[in-house]
Amino acid sequence: MNARSVAFVFLLCTVAAIAFAIGRVSEAPRMASSSSGFDVPENPQPTSAPAPSKEINVVDIARLPFPDAFAALKTAPPEVLSAWVEKIQAIKPSSTRWSAISSFFKTLIQIDPETATKLIGHLSEDNRWTALMAVKTAAPPRAMGQIVDLLQTFPILDISGCSFDYLRDAFAEWSAFDPVAAGRYFDQHSKDKNLSGYVATVVEKWAAYDPESAQKWAERQLHRNPDETASASEWPYPQAVMTEAWVEGYLRHDRPGALDYIVKFQDRPGVKQAIPNVAGALFRDSPNEAMAFLQRLPEEGQAEALRGISWVADRKVYSDADAWKRSPEFVANWMLQFPTAAWSDPLGQVITEWRYGDTQGLFA
Repeated sequence: MNARSVAFVFLLCTVAAIAFAIGRVSEAPRMASSSSGFDVPENPQPTSAPAPSKEINVVDIARLPFPDAFAALKTAPPEVLSAWVEKIQAIKPSSTRWSAISSFFKTLIQIDPETATKLIGHLSEDNRWTALMAVKTAAPPRAMGQIVDLLQTFPILDISGCSFDYLRDAFAEWSAFDPVAAGRYFDQHSKDKNLSGYVATVVEKWAAYDPESAQKWAERQLHRNPDETASASEWPYPQAVMTEAWVEGYLRHDRPGALDYIVKFQDRPGVKQAIPNVAGALFRDSPNEAMAFLQRLPEEGQAEALRGISWVADRKVYSDADAWKRSPEFVANWMLQFPTAAWSDPLGQVITEWRYGDTQGLFA
């Protein structure tokens, strides 16, 4: 190799070495900045502070799109929320005020249940009722504890009557989504006798998810009588009622297992009381399945079951696919397949429905 060739090779090596060194120097900061596994911008911008609460005309909150109302209430500090509530209450009694109260609290209950129920507690009486009606059906499961607390601040005659019980509805909805949380609430309020009538509601919903856990929890409630000298009739959670609720919940969890349990323990308190509702539920789904169940019962048990089936008969005429099952004529003829002693009493309920719905058909 001549001198010119040697010089050319030496020049190439020198250039390559310089380029490599420059690349290493420029690469080092970039690699260091991404060593955490995330791409970091060359000129990172400072993190902006949280956006302040959006100013809205709370009087017209019912007309706002839900995302806008949600964003405004979510970023508003407590003092702003309180001011907005006072502004709503200042509206003269009208549909505008009722709509604003409903929309405001329906939205806030999704964001902060504790603050929402606290603000409702400070409303005037008529506004509190409007807010309660709004949140009791809009509240998410995590807010049901606050809803139960709120309901108990109202007079008992306002929240329950012959045909309604808002507190029972709240416990039913809560325990349908989270029976463990609902059960924990009762554990924390075990001395409150005003709640004793709602324990069975939780047991029924819980048994539909986990019969074994529901049964254990129910047994703990039965042994919570604070007065050791109280008689069985004064027991806050009657065993028969608890057992009846548990059986009906178990039916939704495992129908064959529940039916076997009923047949085996049909003489136990609570199990016998559950037979009418169980038979009625089976009949609504399938008269053939109800027939198979009744055939496993003695005559006394059949009479109890037919009593529940008699409640299915309906004088009203519907157009749905299951209307034929509720026809008094069909129910009556179906019941006549059993011994006279079993249907003689419950048939009266069916005859009454038939008489009001189709007198001529009944006489015929």
